[in-house]
Amino acid sequence: MNLFQVLILKLNKEGPNKRDVFRAPGHQANMKKLIHFLQTGRLVNIANFSVHTISSVVKKFLRKLPDGVFGA
Repeated sequence: MNLFQVLILKLNKEGPNKRDVFRAPGHQANMKKLIHFLQTGRLVNIANFSVHTISSVVKKFLRKLPDGVFGA
C-alpha cells in the first residue's frame, strides 16, 4: 500500500468526525513536508498530521490530474 492510499484511508476513518474537512486549510509547513514525503517515497508517521492537512494535500494532488477526476 502506498502513502497516498494511507492518506485516503485516514481521511475515510477520521474525516466524518471532523467539521469542514475539505474546507478548512491544512498547516502549510506540514503540507510541504507531506508532499515531499509523497514525492520521495519516504516513510512517514501519518499520526503526526491532522486530517485537515491530509485533505489539503489530497485536494492539491487531485487538482493536478491532467484529465481531472472524472475525465476531460
